[in-house]
Parts: sequence; structure tokens; C-alpha cells
Amino acid sequence: MEFYFLIKSLPAHIREKYYEALAADDKTIIDTVWEETLRHLTKMKDCFDAEKELALLLKYENAEECDIIKNIIQEKGLYHKLVDSRINRFEEILNVDSGLLKNVLGTFDAGEIYKACLAASPKVVGAIKSVLEDDLFEYYRKQQKSTAIAEITQIQDRIVEAVNKAMA
Repeated sequence: MEFYFLIKSLPAHIREKYYEALAADDKTIIDTVWEETLRHLTKMKDCFDAEKELALLLKYENAEECDIIKNIIQEKGLYHKLVDSRINRFEEILNVDSGLLKNVLGTFDAGEIYKACLAASPKVVGAIKSVLEDDLFEYYRKQQKSTAIAEITQIQDRIVEAVNKAMA
């Protein structure tokens, strides 16, 4: 079993102890650090917010993992507001009614919509183009210089938020 992601999620002072233990290849040190890790995880459990964690998973996991999460919730007969009526990622706008999508996108600047599409799948770009004027994309494509991925994801998040508000 690999512990890379667990170790990377620990505070720096515990990670450094792991690095020392691994470098020394000393089972005794590793056992001591493991015990400290378990104490840390126990503290984390006390402030665990299931809804926040679910929202983060649905936002940042790949589509396949999100489908697994949603299927588990449905199979167990559970209701969860984050799953039932929301989209969590920009790519999910494919599941939004085209009329609603057109209304929501109408509240955004065309340049922002173009930027949001820079990091979207061809299907999403096609869906967006189908509810907007095509010549807008061509105009912004010619005008556009490089755009930071952080700016693109920020715009995508704002569009997702607006879609969710409109669906509420």
C-alpha cells in the first residue's frame, strides 16, 4: 500500500519525521511517527464536516469518481442536496436545460464565457455555442491572449454557481 497522499496531507513537522524515518529505514522510528499520525488524524476527525468534504469531492474528483459517489447515494436511498439538484463541475452543464443555460450565460460577459470554454471539453463548448451566437466565439478567439488557468477555473466556478442558483 502506498501512503504518499496521506503523508503529503500531514502537517510539515510530521512529514519531516516521516522523511527522516524513511531515509534511515528504521522501523522503530516509523512506528513512532505512525502513532503521531494516528493522533493527528483523530484530531482531524473531531472537526470533520461531511457536507463540506462531499462538496469538495464532487467539485474536484474526475467524472467517474463523482458518478460512483452519486450512485452510492442513490443506491442507499439517501437524499443529499449536493447531489440531487446541483451541478458540481463546469462539464456538467451538459445536463442543464438549454433554455436555463442560455438565460444564465446571458448574465455573463461573452469574453468570460469564451475564457471558461478554454479548459472545457469539445462537447461543453458545443453546448455553449448552441445557445449563444457563434460569431462571439470567433471574435474572442481572435482577440484572446493567454489566460491563466486560475482565471479560467474561477469563471467556470462562477458559471456553475449561477446555474445552481437558477435551478434552485
